[in-house]
Amino acid sequence: MNYRDGSIVVRTDLRTRNIIATIVGGVALFCSICVVLSLMGIIHNPNPPSDLLGYLAVFILGSAALILSLFRGCVVLFPDGRIVVKRGLSRSRRLECSEIVGRRVNPAGWRRAFYHVLITAQGDEVKLPPYLEHNAKFLSWLKTVPLHPSSPSEV
Repeated sequence: MNYRDGSIVVRTDLRTRNIIATIVGGVALFCSICVVLSLMGIIHNPNPPSDLLGYLAVFILGSAALILSLFRGCVVLFPDGRIVVKRGLSRSRRLECSEIVGRRVNPAGWRRAFYHVLITAQGDEVKLPPYLEHNAKFLSWLKTVPLHPSSPSEV
């Protein structure tokens, strides 16, 4: 998405966001229903009601944090050579494009999507959010950053 100032914002893919949010929300709703049925005595559960409500609260807060981090993740490319990376619930990372000396691709694995890692001149690694939408301008910018020798292949 382009803004008036010419910046390019690349967010987590909309379809992926919706699928993950639906699944997590469905599981949270199912767990809530099970706890309510247990509190009503329809489902037998030997745990005290206070424990059940505590477990449910922690689960719902964790689910909300997961969904929030998924919707917050983005990369913003500014025309003046700055880049801002928002990933998860951590604070935003601001870089100058001149600081970036390379990149590598962290491959997908069990329960993990692939993602790009930018390498700065100081040796810091900045992980980009997974599941980024396929934006042609962003991908063309990413191809201008040279691959680090430890990266397995071009993605």
